[in-house]
Amino acid sequence: MFSLIRTKSGKVRWVGISSTAHRDEDREIVSRAALKQAVARAKERGNFGPLRFWHEPGLDLGTTDFMELTDDGKYLIESGLIENETLASAMQKSLEKSAWQMSIGFRHPRSEPDEENIFHNIDIFERSIVPYGKAANRLTSFTVKDTATTEKHLPGKHRQSDHGRTRGGGGGGKVYSNRVLNSIIDSVRAQGGMSVKVDSGSVPTTGYMVARDPKDGLSQVVSADEFYTDRGRQILADYMTQNQQAFQDDSYLGLWHNTADGQVYLDVSDNVQDKNTAIRLGRERNQISIWDVTGFAEIDTGGTGKSRKDEYDPRQSVQSWW
Repeated sequence: MFSLIRTKSGKVRWVGISSTAHRDEDREIVSRAALKQAVARAKERGNFGPLRFWHEPGLDLGTTDFMELTDDGKYLIESGLIENETLASAMQKSLEKSAWQMSIGFRHPRSEPDEENIFHNIDIFERSIVPYGKAANRLTSFTVKDTATTEKHLPGKHRQSDHGRTRGGGGGGKVYSNRVLNSIIDSVRAQGGMSVKVDSGSVPTTGYMVARDPKDGLSQVVSADEFYTDRGRQILADYMTQNQQAFQDDSYLGLWHNTADGQVYLDVSDNVQDKNTAIRLGRERNQISIWDVTGFAEIDTGGTGKSRKDEYDPRQSVQSWW
């Protein structure tokens, strides 16, 4: 179910049932507890994510400002605004000709769905409208498990920028597939971050991700506005080339979009299995937070993410007295 409503203020609002606790065409189901948890996460984060067309990054149709479950916990009702008047009119005309279905994009542990095809932990980062009949869940949608673990894509979908390769290190380094680079960038944009082995493409399934100490000189911080352009592929290729030696051990490429400062952090990260050890290392390395792989949550470690030697520089300080 998806519909558009023009409010008294003249704004165009979309309303839809984006997910249900019913088995889809793949015999998979998102539990009511998982839906409740996802709504709570989104509200705590204060960012519900966009409304998209067919799960395509960059094809954002509107915003989302409402997420609630029905009293029985089986149906997720969402709503938001279509800011572009031309786009809203085109969508309205399309709805008059044919119905659309809705679909959520979510992160989940690599270990899910379980043996009974049930998802118990999800983190919704977007929802999309899809042509009627293209949804796995007849009551809702085709589900994209958009994490660095499992994805479902519709056949024939690609971008021109996926073709070709990008050479890192100022043109003299290793060559990377644009499709791989775009996939990493898309995951960071959609999920807020990711960890991946540079050599194998594998991702962590348990433990906690802790970035190396900034004083090691392995961190790079770039503007999110720049990272999400075509320039992002070169930034990523250069970073992986420059840190090839660090990625040869059991470490991961770690990326995190800090929405608080609008920056994307690129790091060499370690997967630590023990929580207390991971928290201790995060504090020792002056990290802002570490990532709980299984729990899909940041754990604050109170740092600044900067090298401590850079936090106070007498040559750049201003003396004052009180």
